Parts: sequence; C-alpha cells; structure tokens
Amino acid sequence: MTRNLVGPPVIGNDFIGRKKELEEAWKSLKDGNSILLASPRRVGKSSFARKLLAIAEENGWQGIYMDVQGLRDEPEFGELLIRSLEKIYGNGRLLGKIRQEMRDSLSSLKSLQLSKLQVEFKRSPENFYTKLEKAIESDQKYLIVVDELVLFLQKLSTDTSYERAEDFLNWLRSLRQKMSDRVSWIFCSSISIHNFVSSRGLSYTLNDISSFRLGAMGEQEARLLLTRLNESYNHCIEDNDIDYILQRMEWKLPFFIQQYFMFYSRDSEEYKNRDIADVTDTIFHEMANDRQMLTWSERLSGYGKDAKAAKCLLSYLCIPDHKSSRAHLESVISDQIPSDEDLSERYSTVKQMLEDDGYIIQEPTGEIHFRSPIIQEFWINRYLK
Repeated sequence: MTRNLVGPPVIGNDFIGRKKELEEAWKSLKDGNSILLASPRRVGKSSFARKLLAIAEENGWQGIYMDVQGLRDEPEFGELLIRSLEKIYGNGRLLGKIRQEMRDSLSSLKSLQLSKLQVEFKRSPENFYTKLEKAIESDQKYLIVVDELVLFLQKLSTDTSYERAEDFLNWLRSLRQKMSDRVSWIFCSSISIHNFVSSRGLSYTLNDISSFRLGAMGEQEARLLLTRLNESYNHCIEDNDIDYILQRMEWKLPFFIQQYFMFYSRDSEEYKNRDIADVTDTIFHEMANDRQMLTWSERLSGYGKDAKAAKCLLSYLCIPDHKSSRAHLESVISDQIPSDEDLSERYSTVKQMLEDDGYIIQEPTGEIHFRSPIIQEFWINRYLK
C-alpha cells in the first residue's frame, strides 16, 4: 500500500519514481562529490534527499539529516549536528574505528549546553567551528543532508550585513574540502539560494558543489504515483479520469498530485457522480485556498529588494489576455524599480527568479503565464479579490 503523505517527506515504499535521477545523484555522491539540490518548492527535494540517505545507509555509510529552517544561529546549527552525531555513536552503528582525539572532542562538546555554545561562539567563532570539524572526523563515510539552507542563511543576514552568512558558508566549504574523502553533502534549498549568493558576491563559497536540478514529475511517473495512490485507496477515482486530471494540473508536482488525491478521496462517493471537469474545478479551488499554499507568497520575502517587483509582475500575469512583450512587462514593474537602476537588468533578474522558482513559464512563442493553474488561483484569491 502506498500512503498519501501530503506535506511531510515521503520515505520507504511510499516513495514513487525518480529512478533515473536517483541513479545519477548516487553515482555523483559515490565519486566524492557534494550536491546542491536547488529546485522549486514542493518538487520533492526533501523526499529525494531522504531516499538518497537510505541508499547511502544500505551501502554502509552513516546518514545524517538536518532541517535547518527553524534554526536561529550558528550555535543551534552546532547543537543539531552534535545531537545527530551522538545518535550514531550512542547506538553502536558506527563502522570503523573512531580516533581518540575525536572521542575527546565529542565528549567535551556533549557537556556544553546551547547557552554555553552561544557564549563560546561569540567569544571565538574560529574555535567554535574547529570543534565542530573535530566532531565529524572519523574513518567512516558520511552523507549529510542540510535541508532549507537558504532560509538559515537569511537568518544569519541583515539588510546591511551578511558577514555571518559568509563565514558560515566558508566554514562549510573548508569542511567539504578537508573531508571530501569521507563526507559528502546534499544541500537542499529553493532556487533563490543562487540569487542569495550571487547578489552578495558569495558564489565562490558553493563553486565546489555539483548542481542537481530536480524538476516536476514526468508524465509516466505522475501517472504511476496517482495510479498507486488510487489502487491503495480502493480505486476511488475512475481509472480513465487519471490522464485528464494530470493534463489539467499542467505542472505535475508530487505535492499537487497527493493533495488533489486527498481532497478527492474525502468526498469520493459524491465526486463519482459528477463530471470530472467540474470535480477538478472544485478541487483546484480547494487546493488554491489551502493554508499550505501560503509558502508561495511567504517565500517571496527571500527576493529582497526584488520582492515588490515580483509581486507586481505576478499580479499582472493574472489578468486574462495580458501582454507578454518584454517592453510592456518592464513598464508593469517600472514603478517598483528606483530610477537610478537599470530597469531592463532588474526585469531580467526578477523574471529569471520567478521562472526558476516555478511561478511562471515562458513558452517558445514568448507568452508568459503561471506555471500552475493552482498557483495562479491562489494568487488571485490572495491579492486580487
């Protein structure tokens, strides 16, 4: 049975598809590379990374998963890393010998409380980072996943200073280079991480990591996921309606497929007696109004000075038969761009970020529109009604 997990990472037998991407990513990790998994939200990055952790553990590696989006500072990151390592050392799963110096370092770190870690970091960031490095040293192979990296980096930055974020990224870079034979990393983040580092001149801190783009599901995998869910829940959807549902969905995110099925299965007896087009309209409306869609507005705060122009452009694209010419779209956001800045360059930046993050897509004909009808309806309901 395939469980319908809407929101949390999917693990085990509930994970469907991505075979080719998994093989490619695992080969890269085995070769000693680290991966930057920067993709739009809800594409399944966390589930994909956890599946790679399971593969690594099946091959004798130690796996660590760290969700850093709720952390406030470097000491909290250190505490989470130490706690994750303690689970490995405490349950006897560590393969290979642990050097005495490493045990001593971990022992001293274990005695520290978060408040003491914060004091130590404030007193000497360099010494703090050195201790974290020693805590990882061993003969064991590790795969460490750091999820929601850009959200943590934003916490370390202000409008006027990003020195702490730079120091943190430089430490991670140094750690990767020192331990490339023992530790591989997967950094999961939204596409906005590229804008974060490039706008601050920090791209060099990630130039040793292989970029790995995880897109939406293809036709076959999307059909397989929806079919498996349908089989597990007594075929509540007519089999011949599955292709229509996916065609209407356009952008086949695993989350959207799971969420659609959740709403359908709740009222399946009623929906079976209605036309599938009408049912899909109803469910898309429910999906667009679900609170989990709020991330599609909240994450725009990561666009910094480009957030207002991005919102302006998205609102304009909700207008039926809008004009898609570059000159016209530049004029749409012109009021949000300071007069002393290059309007054309800023438009290119905003448009690229919205495309990368999955809000919009530009067709070969030049027409620009929302990537998903569900996201478009969410935007209309939230900002234009």
